[in-house]
Amino acid sequence: MATNKDFKVKNGLVAGSSITAPSIAIGSDASTIAGDLTIAEGKHIYFDSTDTFIKTNTDNPEDLFIAADEDIFLRPDDDLYIQAGTTTYATFDGTNQRLGIGTDSPGHKLHVTSPPDDSGDY
Repeated sequence: MATNKDFKVKNGLVAGSSITAPSIAIGSDASTIAGDLTIAEGKHIYFDSTDTFIKTNTDNPEDLFIAADEDIFLRPDDDLYIQAGTTTYATFDGTNQRLGIGTDSPGHKLHVTSPPDDSGDY
């Protein structure tokens, strides 16, 4: 595998050679990928160690795993939504710095909406 050198992979081979490319290192002057990047199921993207990665499993449909050796930061320019299917369970309102649970538009710093059956179960 090449180190500290840029190279291109075409059809699974390092361009201009007969060396196969089972893994690719992108240099610090990172190139731009001008299209879709598809990674086979059950494969990983590692960041400097095996403790920090993005991966899928081989379930159908696949699950996505994000892990970090330390903290994970999510930094959208605006709002952040936690959803399952089409249901939003939590909304982080970036503009007003509010968290809504059970509501898409939190009206307070912490806004928790009770369930529709008024059972008190959250």
